[in-house]
Amino acid sequence: MGRYADILLPVAVPQPFTYAVPAAWGGDAVRRGMWVRVPLGKRKVCVGLVWQVHDHVPRSAPKELIEVLGPGATPEQLRLWEWMAGYYMCTPGEVMKAAVPGEVRLGEFRPARELHVRLTTLYTKGEQITQFLEQNKRAQAQSRALLTYLSLIPTDAQGEPAVGLNDREQLWVVRAAMTETVPASAILKLVERGVLEQQELIPLDAGNNPRPEYPIAQRDALEGITQPVVLVQGGTQEQLAELYADQAARAARGGGKQTLVLLPDTVGRAATVHALCATFAARCVVYHSRLSDHARSRIYHRLITDPGSVDVVVGTRAALFLPYDRLGLIAVEDEQNGNYRQGDPAPRYQGRDVAVMLGQLHGAKTLLSSPTPSLESWSNAQSGKYGSLPLDIHPSTPPKVTVLERGKGLISKYLHRRIEQTLEAGRQVVLFQNRPP
Repeated sequence: MGRYADILLPVAVPQPFTYAVPAAWGGDAVRRGMWVRVPLGKRKVCVGLVWQVHDHVPRSAPKELIEVLGPGATPEQLRLWEWMAGYYMCTPGEVMKAAVPGEVRLGEFRPARELHVRLTTLYTKGEQITQFLEQNKRAQAQSRALLTYLSLIPTDAQGEPAVGLNDREQLWVVRAAMTETVPASAILKLVERGVLEQQELIPLDAGNNPRPEYPIAQRDALEGITQPVVLVQGGTQEQLAELYADQAARAARGGGKQTLVLLPDTVGRAATVHALCATFAARCVVYHSRLSDHARSRIYHRLITDPGSVDVVVGTRAALFLPYDRLGLIAVEDEQNGNYRQGDPAPRYQGRDVAVMLGQLHGAKTLLSSPTPSLESWSNAQSGKYGSLPLDIHPSTPPKVTVLERGKGLISKYLHRRIEQTLEAGRQVVLFQNRPP
């Protein structure tokens, strides 16, 4: 019996297209969530996503799949798209078009390659390198280039460069990291002399390094709160950033879970972005619609092919659609903000509600923070459906406010006197005038 695949294409049609799986491919060659290349019409070839694989014979003879391109979406992603298509009255193809960057969706993304260098098999012992340095004291640029290379490779238990590693893949170093301090001509000379070898490779993300021991607070702020969704009321931006960082560190250290921090915009919340990036370094990525399509495609590709290299994603509502593999925490800052709503084109969705559903699909904790929560979130917290976590704002001295009668002149005598006193003290004055009616 033949096998068939329903393929989702980025078009506004209610049902996926059915294609036949070539018999020569075998049973597991095509799976749900994979990118495939398919014929469409007489001459057109498109890239689509496998929605499901089945053995139900269609009424008309279907065309065959052309090529399997690789993994494209996680099971939780597909369930989220299906829910959004039904809840927001659109098609799964429209959701996919909004969710996946163009280069990935069209099968055009190619990871950038960079020149890498490593020691050749002729230099696998420290004595051999020491001898080379002794014999080439006059070639100072080459010696400095070799020492620079040795400073960038892993070290052994004694803190010495581990030149004899069995896994020689760990000895590759991006050449651009060396040319910051040594001339490229010196590196090429070492390659010509057989000390280093050079090759173009796809650079590994720094997040592939072992996960560090992130610092956590002594007390868990969410201790005792059993509800999966928690409304965080009050707090300054610095307090909220500390809360996100602490909970993300607990999620990463506890079970290797990922954290998604949603912001209404990344410009006005730069302090939150910088705090999380400083804590999680290369294992934190920032994702928003102002990035180029290639940059967004690179992050999407990294999460689908190497999810273990990312612990924290910070971004706008576009980050909801990334392929999370082990999501453990979602934080939505200023959940009442109108920027979480998507108008045209479809899907026309509320990002906060999609975040809550995404948390349910992954079994993740969801934090909705706001000093002035929306009515529905406040009501859910009052009824006990949501947990509640009030944050006290640090006390500060309120400014003194004086109400003055302007009188006949543009500036009252009192205001004129205070302006003179302020200017004499070497300070500045700002006057705000309301717009005329």
